[in-house]
Amino acid sequence: MSDESGLPVLIDPAVYIGCNEADIAMTELFGGFDRRFSTCSEAHICQRFIEL
Repeated sequence: MSDESGLPVLIDPAVYIGCNEADIAMTELFGGFDRRFSTCSEAHICQRFIEL
């Protein structure tokens, strides 16, 4: 499979749409990311609950 330019693309067959906390847990399972990721994701999750 390729894009319009002929470059190869990857389709992830394990698409998951669900709980934000489960997504964060999956990043920790595989070694996690640096603190910038945690700070940004926490701010996004908190903002989402404020809007509800």
